[in-house]
Amino acid sequence: MKKQSISFYSGPFARYLPAIIAALLYFTAVNHGFVLDDNLVITTNDHVQEGIAGIPDLFKYNYGHGHQGFNDGLYRPLSLATFALEKSMFDLSAPLSHLLQALLYGLCVLMLSLWLGKLFQSKLEWVFWIALLFAVHPIHTEVAANLKSRDEILALLFFLASAFYYVKWMQKSSNGDLTISAMLFIGALFSKESAVTFIVLFPLMAWFSEMNWRNIISSTLVMSIPVGCFLLVRFLVLNSIGPVDTGVSSLLQNTLIENDGLSARIATASAIQGLYLTKLFIPINLSHDYSFNAIPLTHLIDLAGIAWLTINLGLIGIGFYGLSKRKWWSFGVLFYYLTIAVVANLLILIGAMAAERFLFTPSLGWCITAVVLIFTFIKSNRIANVTMGSIVVIFALLTLNRIPDWKSNFTLFTADVEVVPNSARAHYNAGSVLIDEAKINPRMSSQYINDARAHLQESINIWPDYQDAYNNLGISYMNSNEFEKAYALFDKFIKKFPDYDKARYNMGVTCKKLQRASEAETHFEKFLIANPKNASALFELADVEGIQNKFPEAMEHLNMYNELEPRKEGGRLKLAMAYAITGNETKAESELIQAREINPKNVDVHTNLGLIYLNTNRLAEAKISFEKALEIDPNSERARNLLNQINP
Repeated sequence: MKKQSISFYSGPFARYLPAIIAALLYFTAVNHGFVLDDNLVITTNDHVQEGIAGIPDLFKYNYGHGHQGFNDGLYRPLSLATFALEKSMFDLSAPLSHLLQALLYGLCVLMLSLWLGKLFQSKLEWVFWIALLFAVHPIHTEVAANLKSRDEILALLFFLASAFYYVKWMQKSSNGDLTISAMLFIGALFSKESAVTFIVLFPLMAWFSEMNWRNIISSTLVMSIPVGCFLLVRFLVLNSIGPVDTGVSSLLQNTLIENDGLSARIATASAIQGLYLTKLFIPINLSHDYSFNAIPLTHLIDLAGIAWLTINLGLIGIGFYGLSKRKWWSFGVLFYYLTIAVVANLLILIGAMAAERFLFTPSLGWCITAVVLIFTFIKSNRIANVTMGSIVVIFALLTLNRIPDWKSNFTLFTADVEVVPNSARAHYNAGSVLIDEAKINPRMSSQYINDARAHLQESINIWPDYQDAYNNLGISYMNSNEFEKAYALFDKFIKKFPDYDKARYNMGVTCKKLQRASEAETHFEKFLIANPKNASALFELADVEGIQNKFPEAMEHLNMYNELEPRKEGGRLKLAMAYAITGNETKAESELIQAREINPKNVDVHTNLGLIYLNTNRLAEAKISFEKALEIDPNSERARNLLNQINP
């Protein structure tokens, strides 16, 4: 029986099966759309949308720069470059992107099998179960089912390929293999900057493989060259852009940022590790969000803080004990803590309290330790295999149950808010997506709006300074035409947060709906002080100025709008109407002709142009314009009545 199992583990089927299962699991996500932060890096990222032509800018600027010049202080050009390639080759189809994501995940698991096969040549059963456990672990759903997290997959994929050649170098002392390893490591670094922590894994592999100190030190120096080059490039790029935008690091994102102290940082970081370890062993109730106040601030006087600090220190101590004995289970323990360190909120504070995607690479260390310990302490190979098989089946079923939540923002946000009921942002996300869903699902509109308001109010209850939640609560009243309620909320909101621009804009729209044109004008003007090139606000301002017969001001703002939106006919139509009212029919005609060129199917453009012709006694041209309007919309009463003036 033992010989049969060993022959199975050494065969190609065992090598490829985990990768095939990994890809098949996430093929179920091919009908998913763009979710969560995919807009930041894909759908509204100008550099990505340029396709191959935008790739140089992806390496020239920070990670989020293509999204309205947003400076997030991150530098991960390689993953964005893959999306730019997809844009040029396939026009960024969400199903195809998810298919490619599943294939990349499968390739990552295959590379894991190849690396471990080199590292654990005499323990191929370990290789199979580690790779399979990693492939099906539910904690990876946020990475494999969310396109934005391709940076995580690529970083690990390049590292595993690099580690494969590093082990080849250890076994054959070929400088060519070490060179290839260093070159592949560059790919990991340019995929995600947290890959810098992987540098310590190379000497760790060498130590456990019983290499001499001279080779360990020399190879580590070689592998440090890519790190130095990457850090230099990253510094030059980010230093040329300027300060990081506000909001990247805030109380909402990370409670420790405004409540930092040694006790709080150590205890809360330990509690976060407690959450991570719990999710690794029992991967249920997963969530895309762990922001304020899903994980409350913890201190060393709290029982939870003391308990998790003790557990983590104990595990690290055990890891170092095993290191001295060259026990492979301790390699997994140290792999976990070394790769999680950069996002642990202990040495440095980052822009997130916690995230399941942060566990993607560190979870490999957990998988290694779990499998090695099971096969070490369970003496019967049969029982060990059954144990691992049972865990894998359970985890695979949990993963299949979690993947559908990532289909859309609606499915994700409404599912996860139940998991983290104390998260202000989870309630905000759920409330916001319900507002959007109410617009496209009239049958459920009333229920969705009520649920949205409940979530947004709960978000405000958790964090009273959550300005976006106030704003969207007001929008919910605007969308249901409850403008008096919207006005009352925005009035209170603006008094509390006078510098919050979005509320000014929405208050302007609300005042316009309530026929308070003068008040609307004031709010649009204040909004434009901070956002002088916002085309929508210029259009709305011109509209309320026109309502008040302030035509010179309206025309000035419409000209500014048309400069910003040269391919939209609405501004030229409005400007033509202003010229016509003030008696300048020549300019009105010119603007309408330009509007017609932009959109020849706009009924109002043809109708108003016909009216200009009618008023200047060009009846044949007027008739053509009115007939064209009716051709586009046979139900246009205005065009028909004007045509009847020519042909009674």
